[in-house]
Amino acid sequence: MSAKSSRSRRKFTKEFKAEAVAMVAASGGNVAKVARELNIYDSTVARQMQRTGVPPGAWDHPRGC
Repeated sequence: MSAKSSRSRRKFTKEFKAEAVAMVAASGGNVAKVARELNIYDSTVARQMQRTGVPPGAWDHPRGC
């Protein structure tokens, strides 16, 4: 059984995603720190890193994605 959430799914612009990736690179690969600063989940930032082709070893992610 699934409850419908009253919270709508957020959509991020290409520019926002690119900025998040750039922030991770500038922070030395700290995905969690950037996610906190942007008030989004670290998995959202990590997914964008993967989609842009940045290899997982090039950034720090707590779950080792």
